[in-house]
Amino acid sequence: GIWHGEDVAMKCILIGEIKHQRKIRDAVANFEKNISEYRSQLVAKGSGVIIPYAMVRQQNQEFKNGKWVPLNFNVFIYPKYDCNLYELHQNHFHNFTDDILEYILDKCLIRK
Repeated sequence: GIWHGEDVAMKCILIGEIKHQRKIRDAVANFEKNISEYRSQLVAKGSGVIIPYAMVRQQNQEFKNGKWVPLNFNVFIYPKYDCNLYELHQNHFHNFTDDILEYILDKCLIRK
């Protein structure tokens, strides 16, 4: 996608329905739960860790069973890299077993 005029990679995670909160503490707890992945990525360390630029909430509508249903997503925005796994992990690539490489490729090819 495009983020502020720059080509980026985006990861969209369906979070389901956002329920109405009557108490502030419930709303804050729900918000904290939804941004925990973003926070963990911001503090992650390592040569193969890609730090996101931002996280935004996106809502789409889908027509199901005669009514419009909201689809809410957390969208993580990352810098776009044009490299292969070897280039990204070249300092550690010699430690990767065939099982690790197969797992990485499997995760890269899964699309929900």
